[in-house]
Amino acid sequence: MRLSVSSRTVLDVALVLLLVLTGWRMLDARNRATVVGKNSESTPSVKRGDILRLPGVNWSASRTVVLVVSTTCPACDSSTPFYKKLAALVTPDLDVVTVAAEPPDAVSGWLQAKGVSLTRIHQASDLTSLGLHMTPVLLIVDRAGGVTDIMNKRLQPADEARVLDRLQQATAGPLDNSGQVHEFSEEELKHIRNVRLLDVRSRERFDAGHLPGASNIPLAELDSRAELELDREEPVVVDCLSPNAIGCRAAAWGLVSQGFGDVGVLIKR
Repeated sequence: MRLSVSSRTVLDVALVLLLVLTGWRMLDARNRATVVGKNSESTPSVKRGDILRLPGVNWSASRTVVLVVSTTCPACDSSTPFYKKLAALVTPDLDVVTVAAEPPDAVSGWLQAKGVSLTRIHQASDLTSLGLHMTPVLLIVDRAGGVTDIMNKRLQPADEARVLDRLQQATAGPLDNSGQVHEFSEEELKHIRNVRLLDVRSRERFDAGHLPGASNIPLAELDSRAELELDREEPVVVDCLSPNAIGCRAAAWGLVSQGFGDVGVLIKR
């Protein structure tokens, strides 16, 4: 069957549009894969598939565990027994690098005091520019610096066991808890950078008193306003401290369902 001139023109235009769209998607994927490690005021949180760029760090092992910590972070401090187990796994094919904003001597002294024998310590004065908005974070990267696994926050024993199994069993699947809602105390909130603290109570309750720096989107308006007023790449913590903050956890999970990656709730401990 012979196509008319108009039909062939339509097909040609469709083919050109398909090629343009494919090229745009490839370029967009490449940009996302290399964004981690650039200086940017709005660097998105690190994701699986991103390339982690730490100046001066050579990814010489087949796999490297990257521990993002702070010596003043309560969750990091309570995670040191787990870090000791990770240190015992170091081989030529499996390395561990500790990353912190503090000077290496301070981090080394803190680890040694906890009995953790990790010596590869990298100082990153601006963790946010690396897509790292909280501590602790555990990443597993390949020889090219590609992020294959992400585990945020203080891990429960079952999650620690999964990480150890992942590192020792080649058949274990990738780990990623970045799409979960994490719980934070007020002290732990201090270790999240560039966070949006969200109060989902009514305007009247919010005006009567709220935490410093909090913004207000009433729960009933969250679905319609979140896309317009919140940044998907910015960590969001929903204030659940008040006994009147009914639905705050539901609000957090609602944000996750809308595609917001780093979502937490602020609770009393």
